[in-house]
Amino acid sequence: GNMHCTFQHFTITRGNEGRLDGVYHSGMFSLHHTDLTMSHCQTIRNAGEDGFNLKFGEARTEGWEFKGGCGDGIDVSGCRVLVADCEMRGNNDKGLSVGEATECMVTRCNIHDNNKGIVVKDLAVCHVTNNRITGNRSLFQLYRKKSMYGGSRLLLYPDNVIGPGQAEPITDSLSKIVDMVMDEKVKARFKALAPELLP
Repeated sequence: GNMHCTFQHFTITRGNEGRLDGVYHSGMFSLHHTDLTMSHCQTIRNAGEDGFNLKFGEARTEGWEFKGGCGDGIDVSGCRVLVADCEMRGNNDKGLSVGEATECMVTRCNIHDNNKGIVVKDLAVCHVTNNRITGNRSLFQLYRKKSMYGGSRLLLYPDNVIGPGQAEPITDSLSKIVDMVMDEKVKARFKALAPELLP
């Protein structure tokens, strides 16, 4: 199985993408095949493609700031992820990028002043509940990027605060945004990652 790592109360800044043992890591903080618990950390002014990149793992992130990056704040692929009480601010590309069959719940987050708020692609499913999403140039984008995958879904719950002036959501013909009411089965699936964060 995957290795489990815990990170608390650290800041990483002005890092870049790179290669290690021939493997490309797109984030200045990048983990592959890792299960992760992170709380009260910061990634600031990343110079690479992503501030934080996780591939093929499970993660809970709490109280994390992703801000001022050249690319994405968070980029997750092939994962199950709970993103709670975080801030994604001032990133030149996406605040949150969810791809490659990831299951994600983002809750109680402040996603603002990014080029794109949330992008969901390639069979990923993202539950968006109880967030404040303001000041982004584009609100949501959903599409298939890689031909081996299909479309994506964003499940939008009614308790979000969505500010004015953001471009309307963009979806391709394979993807869709669905208005939802919280289902206890869905909640239980993510609660398994962090019971105390989803009472």
